[in-house]
This record gives sequence, structure tokens and C-alpha cells, in this order.
Amino acid sequence: MESRRGKKSVLVFGGCWPTNIGNAFINLGAMASLRSAVGTDAEIHYIGGMSQYIFWLFDKPENCFQMADLMKCDYFVIAGMTQWATFLEGNAGVMKHFSKRGSRIVVAGGGGCAYDRQEIESVRRFMKDVPIYAFVSRDTFSYENYGDLAEHSLDGIDSGFFVSESAAIPALVDNGFVVVNFDQLEEPRFVNFQPFGHQELFGPVPPRREVDFEIRLRKFLRTVASRVRHPRRRNSPPTNDRVIDLHGRKLLRAHHNCVPGQFPEHHLAKPDTLFSDLPWDFLTLYKHAHAVYSDRVHCCVASLAYGNRAMLFGTSNPRIRLFQRVGAAGILDEAVQCPEGLLSEVRAEQVAFLKRVIV
Repeated sequence: MESRRGKKSVLVFGGCWPTNIGNAFINLGAMASLRSAVGTDAEIHYIGGMSQYIFWLFDKPENCFQMADLMKCDYFVIAGMTQWATFLEGNAGVMKHFSKRGSRIVVAGGGGCAYDRQEIESVRRFMKDVPIYAFVSRDTFSYENYGDLAEHSLDGIDSGFFVSESAAIPALVDNGFVVVNFDQLEEPRFVNFQPFGHQELFGPVPPRREVDFEIRLRKFLRTVASRVRHPRRRNSPPTNDRVIDLHGRKLLRAHHNCVPGQFPEHHLAKPDTLFSDLPWDFLTLYKHAHAVYSDRVHCCVASLAYGNRAMLFGTSNPRIRLFQRVGAAGILDEAVQCPEGLLSEVRAEQVAFLKRVIV
């Protein structure tokens, strides 16, 4: 990949959407922030990391075709949980490849996973080995621990907060519902709500016919799931002792992992539940929802990005720091919104920073 007509080239690296659609919110938000920053002065492209992730999981990275081998760019951009030792280990080759070709590496809203001393020391060693041109943190903790290792740095916000600027979202004929999204924790008890009653409109779905290919696919995906190198979620207080009154609103459920074999079958047991491999399906719901209740950080991020309410469950998750910069520190206690004007202000600051460093 080379820029045309003398324009700077910006390459955003991300992916792994089916296993967690929240990754898509981060990637789309990063793209939106960059477009706002550079306008037509640079070409922005996207490259996925799913292939090398799969080969890395199975300890056969030498067999993966690297799209990066055919590319060069002026700026190589990553976003999300980038200050996580596992992310850096799995993507070190790609980052070093672009760095050796003269690309400037930009972290556009990055933070860690564990936020402990071991992780900090490991990440700092990596950042000293692979030069980071610009570092925008997604929380103040990350800025204080890594900002000194980049040529330019900003105490910024998660790129997911830009997802509301990434694409036009269609209007719905029924707004003001509540979205519930629990992928790791047990769902709280919701009371005083209405079902959507969609079966009355479309009729029952015919039974699925089992085929050999589906059986083989499920076995393969279960094998992949059993080998995923991902940090185990720390113990969180039970949610089933919480009772939440939805005041007569309709209720929808959504799940951010749509890979068969990687989620428990009880996620299929309740009505009005959405699975999708497309981020825009979820964003359409989050934009029009009255509120979302979730144990997924980026479900809440997306809802707040659209100016709506969100409540996060799981108090031991250290990534809750990213809500402090947007005035939503109380998200663990109740459904909150960002203070009026604050999110626009910090987004504008981040866009101005990116505009200065991408020249």
C-alpha cells in the first residue's frame, strides 16, 4: 500500500470482531477520529489481524500469510487494549515490520488489561524496543505509565467513544427500549418490562436441519475456544441479587461473541436476543436504546457515545478507568450519561492532537 498523489498514508490495524464485537467499535471509532483529524490530506486504510491471531493461537505463525509484507505506510495505527503484554507479543512482528520500513507507530486510545506492575514493566520494555511516535491513552493511568515513552503523548479517551461518528445509523419504528448484554456474568433480575412479540409478525422459525459440515465446524471452533490465550476475568460480585425495574419498557438482549462453540448455549434460551457479526446491528440498538445494562465495557462505551445511559457490572474490572475521563465514573452504581458537552470537548481535543502529529 502506497499513498497516491503525494498524500500521507495511514494504516489502521485491528480486527477479531466475531469473538468480541466491541473490537469493531474501537476500530471504527479510531477510523472516525483519524478522518476528522486528517480530512482529505491523507489516505486512511484498514488491515485485519485475525489470520495471524489464529495461527498464533495454534503455534504455527510461520504458515500465516502476512498482508503487511505487501504494504508500507507513513503511519501505522493501533487502538484498544494495546498496552497488554499478550497483544504486543502476538503483534510484535507486524509492528516491527512497519517500524523498520519507516512507519511511525501511533496508539490512538490505548490501555492495558491487568493494570498491574508486571504488565507495566513488560509493556515498557516493549515500548523501549519498538519506538512509539505518538501515544494517546484511553485513561489517565495509562498516560502516566507510558506517555513518557512516546515522542508525542496525550491523556486521551478510548477510540470507542468516536464510534457514534463512524457511520449513519437507520431510524427505528420502535425506540426507547432497554438493551441487556451479559456475556460473562449472570444476568440481574429485570422486572416490569414488555416483550417485543416479534413472533406474531413473522411467525415461527422452521427447525434447523443438521448437516455434517456444521458438526465439524462446531468441533473445530470449540477446539479454538479451548486454546484462546485471554486473561481470565477476575471474580466479580454476583449480579443475580440485583433487581432492576425497567418501568414498562421493552427489553432486548444482545451478545458480543457470535462464534458458535465460544459462548454457552443458555445465551440462546431467552426471547428477543441478538447475535451478529456486524457492528452496525448493535450500534443501531445502542443509539436508540433508553439504556443498556452490561458486563461488556464497550457495550457501555457505545451507548455513552450516542448520549444514552449505561450501567456496567463487574467491579473488579480495572478498565473502568476509561470512563473517568468522560464523566461517567459512577457507571458501576447506576445507569449514567456523560455530562452534556464533556464528551464533545474531549473528542475535539483528541482530534486536534492527531491532526498535529499526523503531518
